[in-house]
Amino acid sequence: MDTDPNEETAPVSVPPPDSPRPASPLGRFLRSVPGALLVVALFLAVIITAAIGSGYQAGVARRSAAAATAQVLELKRQFDLGVEDLAAGRSALAAQRFEYILTMDPNYPGAAAHLAEARNVRLPTPLPTATPGPSPTPDPDIAKKLLVEAQTAFAAKDWSAAITKANAVRVADPGYEPGQVNSILFNSYRNRGIDSIKSGVLELGLADLDQASKLGALDAEALQYQQWANLYVSGVSYWGLNWARTVDTFSVLYQIAPYFRDTGARLHDAHIGYADALMAGGDPCHAADEYAAALVLSSDQATEDKQTAAATECAVGTSTPTATSETGATLTLTPDAAATMTPTPTATQPTANTAAPAVTHTPTPSPTGTDAATATETATATSVPTNTLTPNP
Repeated sequence: MDTDPNEETAPVSVPPPDSPRPASPLGRFLRSVPGALLVVALFLAVIITAAIGSGYQAGVARRSAAAATAQVLELKRQFDLGVEDLAAGRSALAAQRFEYILTMDPNYPGAAAHLAEARNVRLPTPLPTATPGPSPTPDPDIAKKLLVEAQTAFAAKDWSAAITKANAVRVADPGYEPGQVNSILFNSYRNRGIDSIKSGVLELGLADLDQASKLGALDAEALQYQQWANLYVSGVSYWGLNWARTVDTFSVLYQIAPYFRDTGARLHDAHIGYADALMAGGDPCHAADEYAAALVLSSDQATEDKQTAAATECAVGTSTPTATSETGATLTLTPDAAATMTPTPTATQPTANTAAPAVTHTPTPSPTGTDAATATETATATSVPTNTLTPNP
């Protein structure tokens, strides 16, 4: 379209070039040294929080795995005992063991085959008989009197007296009422064993339950007390010698019987003992997990402080965050939580016919054994410009 040269045109205003906008107060703060330190502190707080959470999850997972391991070990123990019972002719007892195994794990290798074998050859366990020859003549009258005394002691729950009298019946006349004598002995050993375990005499209780298991199959309650006592005694035997095994053993016991004796307190102290050993060995990450597991059982300020210190040391040892201030200084967080500001030199291009002083960053050696290093800026005037980068100390 043609334009009339005489027509007046409105002047077109050209916007001035964009001028740099001033930085916001928040931006200036974040680029300052305090702002950079704040960013680093927040970063560490996130890492420490994550470490505490992971420690709790690791403790729960470890205890679940330990419980599964305990069940596997108990089934294997029952299987081995069943095989021994078969070899000794105790087919009825062996059958009960294999039935228990298949109840817990229907696919347990070999259990079904051994159960079938035990059922096929199940015969009454031979009872002791009098040996012909110059042995003392059995006296039924004395045996009868002793059996009455054994029954009286059993009714009074005097298990030790009942065991003594029942064994005396066998000596007086091995063939006298063997079924009653065997029943008194089995139940007395069983009951005395459980009572001993409840009162804290674990080793004697285990010995009685083992004796009872040779006379008949233990019931579910007796088997539970036997398993609990075995785990407790095993855990104590590792105490102070192998903290990892101690923690694993008491973790299993805590899963199946948390209120058996002082199991909870034992597990709490074992976690702390293991964590202290890990810290002394230079493994703060796993130590933080153990402290966290102890805090799940019982919280106290001393353990919380140890857990926080271990988690912090773990976080610092695995990640070294850095930040840069607006002056170009590089902030590095060292393991002792000290921030060191190291000026970063900038390379300059030489300018023709210009003799400008050059700034050379000369590192100042730090004393031996310290983690901090200082950088000193030294301005050196020279007629020839230099373009030298000196590495940060």
